[in-house]
Amino acid sequence: MRVAKRGESSSIMPAVLERLFHLRERRTTVATELRGGAVTFATMSYIVFVQPAVLAQAGMDFGAVMVATCVSAALATLVMGLWANYPIAAAPLMGENFFFAISFTTRLATHL
Repeated sequence: MRVAKRGESSSIMPAVLERLFHLRERRTTVATELRGGAVTFATMSYIVFVQPAVLAQAGMDFGAVMVATCVSAALATLVMGLWANYPIAAAPLMGENFFFAISFTTRLATHL
């Protein structure tokens, strides 16, 4: 294996990424995909804090929900990217969380 010299770009990683994700066929580049990944991360990172705050209102442990949110989002996104080869990030849905937190706490409060 040839090691790239200083100032010389290595073509090994782009070749692996090209073979794995068919970048040329989809008319994109590694740089474009990295920018898209950074924007997606910034867009989705709110859920790491909002979801535990909402579900903590229903009595769930904030830290446990935060860990579960991070792990489930990471696994779902990896499955979509590596197995399905589809560039979609996946995370738990907030609508169901609000429904659960509001209906659960309302029912609990009315039955006490």
